[in-house]
Amino acid sequence: MKKQLSGIIVMLAMFILLGMNVLAADNPAFATSASAKIVDAQTVQYTAVLPSLPASADGMLYLYELKVYQDTIPAGATPIGTAPLSQTPVFNFALNKDQGANSRLYTKFALAVNAGGAPQMIAYPQFVTNPEKVASKNSHSARAVKTTQNQDMTNLLLNGKGAANGTAAHLNRTIQLLCNDPASVVAHPYCRGAIADAHPIKHQYYMFNAAEDAGVAALVADLTYYASGSGEDFLVGNEMNERIWNYMAWVDWDTYTREYANAFRICYNAIKSTNAQARVYISLDQNWNRDRPTNNAEYYTYIDGKDFLDKFTAKIMSEGNIDWGMGLHPYTVPLTNAAFWRQGGYEASMVAQNKMVSFQNMSLVCAYMTQPQFLNPAGGLRDIIINEIGLDARQGEDVQAAAIAASWVAFERCPSITQYMYLSNFGDGVDARLTPKALEVFNALGGPNEAAYLEWAKGVIGISDWSQVIH
Repeated sequence: MKKQLSGIIVMLAMFILLGMNVLAADNPAFATSASAKIVDAQTVQYTAVLPSLPASADGMLYLYELKVYQDTIPAGATPIGTAPLSQTPVFNFALNKDQGANSRLYTKFALAVNAGGAPQMIAYPQFVTNPEKVASKNSHSARAVKTTQNQDMTNLLLNGKGAANGTAAHLNRTIQLLCNDPASVVAHPYCRGAIADAHPIKHQYYMFNAAEDAGVAALVADLTYYASGSGEDFLVGNEMNERIWNYMAWVDWDTYTREYANAFRICYNAIKSTNAQARVYISLDQNWNRDRPTNNAEYYTYIDGKDFLDKFTAKIMSEGNIDWGMGLHPYTVPLTNAAFWRQGGYEASMVAQNKMVSFQNMSLVCAYMTQPQFLNPAGGLRDIIINEIGLDARQGEDVQAAAIAASWVAFERCPSITQYMYLSNFGDGVDARLTPKALEVFNALGGPNEAAYLEWAKGVIGISDWSQVIH
């Protein structure tokens, strides 16, 4: 037990250190760009652009390999490459794709100079950003724009056991990855019972573990296995801005987001290096911009989706942009009120002030994602899927059906949304099971009779134009 606790103390210290900005990005010699790309099946090429020649004790540049959870160069580390000082250095080195712990698909590369006998980083460490280059599989099925979760999505509980979690060939094409065992190797160390939580949180699932070598290896093995099967779209975690679904003992939100970004990077590279056409998503709920104060108990449970996106994107961009997508859950506010056009004053204000995202104000998120920092590596819009939405049926089947029609109109107006996945389910106080009328409307949407059903829905809601309720 003492040995375990000492390791936890070391890890605590590590997290505190990693919370500091150890890179002097305002240093005049700091790289203006850096990247690591696979150039062939055996080789990675690292390049950087420096605004000027950096100060150096020996006139050399050094490239170091770091683990995903390292943000500083360890004392005594040996560089994997050296080159004379240059403003445009290039390093080529082995990928080691199938060499287990030696694979460089899951490590990052830091450029440094000799500063008085110790390495000083002059660029943010970079991961390989094109793992699809070495994939043996290159497939993505044509998917229905509109479907239901039980037709298309599987919740997969990872425990570091590969095939024991579920047979790869028999899973749905869309897979949501979760962990429900805090003792599992794929659960983050901060999920473990030996760490006291200063802000106890009711939780059901756990943050993935990219903070230890064993966790990284297990994630790689599991995700390589599933990406080689029927899985083609992967959501890494559920509603990542809610700690109850992705529990790790209380740390600040910067640390929380960094640990998730590290795990996401490992999962992404494992999936894309197996199937080049696979798609990998983060997942957000409908909390968008509530700005809870620190004296609010919810502050420790939720981070706003907007804030999470900002932090996650900054981390990913600094270490190499990749083609991630987003799964969103824009329910009505509250969940139990399908008749969103009859919201109470408080609920209506939450949507009107963009504190919560419903399909009513989906254009807010779509517009936010057009900013330059959110574009994919090709400069295009990121793929957004609505992988979970349900409308409560208890106000009558006409209300449920009209609300479904309205949500469809909202999603069709956002060009980056490519899939609408309805959750026909009874749970968490919401009965979203499709009634006969709702199923009739749902099936008609996107078909030749859509216009007639949309007109019918406007009559139920009491509007003449969708702009009266969809913003």
